[in-house]
Amino acid sequence: MINTSTDQKWFSPLPLLKSLAFAVMVVFALALGIYSLRYALPHIPHPAPLPSFVIHRTALICHAVFASIALLAGPWQFIPSLRRKHLGLHRWTGRIYLSAIAVAYVFSLPVALAANGGIISTLGFLSLGLVWIFTSGMGLRTIFQRRVAAHQDWMTRSYAITFGAVTLRVYIVLAALLHLPTIPSYRAISWLSWITTLLFAEILIRRRRRAREARAVPTTLPAPKQA
Repeated sequence: MINTSTDQKWFSPLPLLKSLAFAVMVVFALALGIYSLRYALPHIPHPAPLPSFVIHRTALICHAVFASIALLAGPWQFIPSLRRKHLGLHRWTGRIYLSAIAVAYVFSLPVALAANGGIISTLGFLSLGLVWIFTSGMGLRTIFQRRVAAHQDWMTRSYAITFGAVTLRVYIVLAALLHLPTIPSYRAISWLSWITTLLFAEILIRRRRRAREARAVPTTLPAPKQA
């Protein structure tokens, strides 16, 4: 007899797809993060052919190294089991992540001013930096306020901007494969590389909020007990 009960549970591929997407993100983040750490070597192999490498060599090296640290530290913040079982590790990884972003942001400013594509690219990368430091700062502020849900949302936005380093390179490769004009493409990519990841983050955040509301999950931590 066929079970027609409304309580019957059907297989949903969504959790598997989410896990697969997260795994792909981690692979790309680790690959680019480790590869970009070559800028920490005394003799840098295969440096990017950018004007800023000549004009602002030290700033580009520092930005690349610390942005790589942020890219490598970020994914582990989003693993629920790691947060539950190793809260101390989660906090220290978060401190490393935010500290790396602060340093990378400072050194990104002169690099952005010498970006390929002129003022359009410069404004794109400067805007990226402002959104990057703002979302990261809000992530720090909300956890100090014990607003866990808001903290998770802001850190999701922050890492979406961090992951823009990956999408930037993906778009550059796609533009080359499609034989698009180099400079106009780079101007567009300086904006699209982080706007698209931020929009994707907002979709995830909205879905997560609906799930919290459906389960009535607390969004803040209880106040610490007075001694």
